[in-house]
Amino acid sequence: MSKLSIKKGAKSLKNKLICAVFLLIPSVCNSEGAFGLDFGAQISDPVSIDKIAGLFKIVPNKTNRLFDSYAVYFEPSLGICKITANGPLNSDDRFGRTAVKQYETFRGDLEKTYGFGQQYEFMAANADLDDDDEFALSISKNARIHSTLWSIDKSDNFKMTANVSLEIKAIKQDTWINVSFEADFFNSCIEKIKTQTD
Repeated sequence: MSKLSIKKGAKSLKNKLICAVFLLIPSVCNSEGAFGLDFGAQISDPVSIDKIAGLFKIVPNKTNRLFDSYAVYFEPSLGICKITANGPLNSDDRFGRTAVKQYETFRGDLEKTYGFGQQYEFMAANADLDDDDEFALSISKNARIHSTLWSIDKSDNFKMTANVSLEIKAIKQDTWINVSFEADFFNSCIEKIKTQTD
């Protein structure tokens, strides 16, 4: 066997290993999406989410320990156009410590694939919810934002992925994290969904 064929075989094996490691996040793998779900793919037996047109609950092919519920925006002629996941509810996380730890852990995972995103972590002007134990409440009342957004440039690795977002959400003292992956045809997908529901 020549050195060239050995080198090519090693490169192919390396790419397969990278795909296996980052299967939950689109990377050098051929497909694009997240959690083993591909943009443009069809779904079987979709379970619609009440009052949100085009949004369906789904059990993904691959799950992540930081998330326990998954959904997709789906239109039959276009397939999956957005993938979103929510983490479990962190009860009485008023200081936000649990949510921030989860957020920073997954942000680190995303940065390995997409690089550094644009961070939006600030309080609204004149917000009177800046005590340490009001972290969750301030997010619940839209007085605080804790999120990171990636706008993805087209490349050999990302031909369909347009936007990725990660944020902390809250209701009163309870928190959770949310991540979303949008395809570049998401807006067209939503327009088609609207025309079918009008």
